[in-house]
Amino acid sequence: MEPLTGPLEDPFNPPPRYLLESDSEDEIGGGEYGNIRPTLKSVQSGKPHTVVSTHTPSCPTSCLIVGVGSAGAQLFGSVTGNESSDSPITADIDIDGFTVGSWRSLNGIAIVSVPGALPNTTLNALSKWIMNSFKPVKLSVVDLYPTPSYIVPAATYSEHRRSHLVHPIRFLRTTPSGPNDLEVPTAVEPFAPPNLLSTQTLAASLLCVAQQYQLKPSSPLQSSTVLLLLPYPHIPHPPPRTLVVSKAILEPFNWPEDTLSTVHKSLGLEAFGISLEASASMANQGKPTKPAKRSLDDSMYI
Repeated sequence: MEPLTGPLEDPFNPPPRYLLESDSEDEIGGGEYGNIRPTLKSVQSGKPHTVVSTHTPSCPTSCLIVGVGSAGAQLFGSVTGNESSDSPITADIDIDGFTVGSWRSLNGIAIVSVPGALPNTTLNALSKWIMNSFKPVKLSVVDLYPTPSYIVPAATYSEHRRSHLVHPIRFLRTTPSGPNDLEVPTAVEPFAPPNLLSTQTLAASLLCVAQQYQLKPSSPLQSSTVLLLLPYPHIPHPPPRTLVVSKAILEPFNWPEDTLSTVHKSLGLEAFGISLEASASMANQGKPTKPAKRSLDDSMYI
């Protein structure tokens, strides 16, 4: 006979949950005695985000480079060339009235910089705006990857990396489409499994949107999209929940000039007559319009 079931009690109607003492999973529902389920707060998407620019870019763009975070900001400030006559030196990009980045035109190509982290709800809208506004024939993205969490296979580590402090530039690529694809130098290694690219970044969103555009027959995108990932020695902070920072580099970091030279060569900027200047200090690039208040939930994560 089961516990708490007497000879005169109905075995098919067990006693209420509060009469039992247990540490089982019945406390959160789904068990024999539990009908209590935790209340989940649904995230309301609200109205669609509005992305605008202070200047309408000319399209289609022969080559578009999107720099994300501190890696993209340093690349954005270290290249030089002839500014196009039909575009200003820089133009801001706004989302719902908040300036989140800028873009410039150099020797016929466009370079976009989004230095700060963005809420997850804005990534898809910004990615589609970039693709629809510039209509690139070639697209490259520059971002970072945290080296403390990157897993290197034992064979690769012993063969190529003698020190755990040395990490190369890595890359990801969408589906190859033909001879127009960008050739990556041998010094740049693949972003290999079991590592995963965080989906909470603009770079990941751009790869997904670019892959969709690449499969369209009428799309001007004629080559695969390449994502260059610069080594970053820290774990990035989680993205904010709301748009509270304007053109702010949340995690500034200076990469050496040889790393930037490899990126410059990987992007094929020399073919467009774009040279690399001395890397500027990241301390004065991008400042918040007002201090961002972080809640306890934003700073605590596993």
